[in-house]
Amino acid sequence: MSNFTSDRRRLRWITSHTASGPSPTCENRNIVGNEWGVLKTTAITWGSWDPTQHKVLPEQYWGNEAARVRVGDVVVTKAGPRHRVGVATYVDKPSERIIVSGKMILIRPDPKAVDGRYLACYLSTPGPQSFLDSRKTGMAESQMNFANSDLLGMPLDLPSLENQHRISEFLEAETARIDHLISLRRRQLELLNERSHSLISEALQPHTTDDTNQVLVKVGHVCRLHPGISPSSLPRKDDTFVVRPYLQISNVQSGVLRLERVARVALPQALATTAKLRKGDVLTTRVGDPDKLGRAAVWNEEIDNCLFESNIFALRPDVTLLAPEYLALMTSTAYGRHYFESTGSQTTGLASTNTGKILGFRIPLPDVQTQHRKVEQVRSKLSETDRIRDVLTRQSVVLWERRQALITAAVTGQFDVSTASGRNVTEGVSA
Repeated sequence: MSNFTSDRRRLRWITSHTASGPSPTCENRNIVGNEWGVLKTTAITWGSWDPTQHKVLPEQYWGNEAARVRVGDVVVTKAGPRHRVGVATYVDKPSERIIVSGKMILIRPDPKAVDGRYLACYLSTPGPQSFLDSRKTGMAESQMNFANSDLLGMPLDLPSLENQHRISEFLEAETARIDHLISLRRRQLELLNERSHSLISEALQPHTTDDTNQVLVKVGHVCRLHPGISPSSLPRKDDTFVVRPYLQISNVQSGVLRLERVARVALPQALATTAKLRKGDVLTTRVGDPDKLGRAAVWNEEIDNCLFESNIFALRPDVTLLAPEYLALMTSTAYGRHYFESTGSQTTGLASTNTGKILGFRIPLPDVQTQHRKVEQVRSKLSETDRIRDVLTRQSVVLWERRQALITAAVTGQFDVSTASGRNVTEGVSA
């Protein structure tokens, strides 16, 4: 244990400037010439920031020097899905004419009181994260936020400035090694996903449209589409309300169900069956990133009495004509990706679709026995890539957990960084 000592202060006491910017409707492209841009929340991740993740501001917002991001600043997200609120990053790369949006807080540390690199690391540790999490509010897990005053009023336990510099330099070196391994795993997963989509396309891809033997049928001819519900449109809570699990966009993305965090919603007993999922429903999202739009997953009653939000479509196939798994796989073929990416409309960086476009998706429709056989062939081919994907994903998670454990130990003084090394954090995970 080191002779680590700290000084308790409030965050606002060690900043020279703070700001939040506007969140207007913007052009979804990078700035050119003398244009000004605003950061997307995707620009801010633990341990790094990406200034290319921005949009072009309307001209009336240009010149906002107060919200302009500079090297040495710390930027913290304050609105979005719960797990994306409170993310802090240190700005180590310059950007020209880029400002923070209303979904984030810019903090300009006083260099006489705190090292910005140390502050960004400190904010990622369990104590500050718990402090912020207790102050998050919102109608749903995907729409959380906290006030600027909550963050700026946070109590901090800071070591001397000299120790902050020493800890920051240690963590820069050690986390860079871990980040390199994580980036390699990410690239391997991207290549594996490309391979999976190629295998799906090879097995299910429709023939060219000039093949007279190829019959394409609109999804709407063999499916019914069911919309979800929005909690904001429900009546106020009273004694007749019941609570039900409730899928949101964050749970249905890229053709994969993510059920680790499922929200719950209160609604009248009479509406408890509205937008209730059934086994075999094929789920896709109405809005999202262009590459994710239209990708579908099959619901197999993983959660009882589960409802879904209005930004999710549930396609209910006639199973005598269309196998749900076959339809879900068709949306991931190159043919399916081209359809949804070319027909989706884009506003403020997100693509959107509607019932007509979903139901207008044309697919080859052999007999249902042939569909099941094709699905099994694809599953067999994908089994090995799925196994490798699980291994790479677990390695990425372990690396990230060890990265965070290293930061927490260094920032909280659990070891003396002048004699410690973080090299053992990557033990057992090779490049």
